[in-house]
Amino acid sequence: MRNIFLAALLMVMFLPTSDAAQDAAKTESEWYVNMKYGFSVEYQKKFFLPQGEKTDGSGQNFRSMDGKAIVSVYGYDANEYPSLTSVFNETLQNLSNEGWKVVHKSIKGDTFILQGTRETVIFYKKIVYNNKSRQFVNFEAVYDATKSKFYETAISSMAGSLKMLHIAGAGR
Repeated sequence: MRNIFLAALLMVMFLPTSDAAQDAAKTESEWYVNMKYGFSVEYQKKFFLPQGEKTDGSGQNFRSMDGKAIVSVYGYDANEYPSLTSVFNETLQNLSNEGWKVVHKSIKGDTFILQGTRETVIFYKKIVYNNKSRQFVNFEAVYDATKSKFYETAISSMAGSLKMLHIAGAGR
């Protein structure tokens, strides 16, 4: 009798019987790893679909399930840029020229973050500089402002997961 009870208990423990278990399965995440520029980023499968690596191997776009957001992450060499500050200043100028209103800007260490709006669209941009390999990794998201509550957590999590690997340049 005890063995039957134990077997039944084990079966119940391993069966997904609640909405919480089903929600957990939907929020599974995966990592995109770029060998050419040595970075990785984690994305939630319930929010974003990878669109395939760019033909030059520099990175990938991720489109939201509803088509109202796109995230791009890609690397590039620092050949024409002397510093992170120069990229920061050029990016600010370009955004202004394109009609974006910057609502947040910060630069600290090897990273800068910019956030802004234009009409009903929000952007988020994070650039990380790897001084050792003289490479940048650009993370940017553009999404519909009416869905900001829906996307902000997923995009913030994705941007926060961006990591420089110790294999930069391995695929180049």
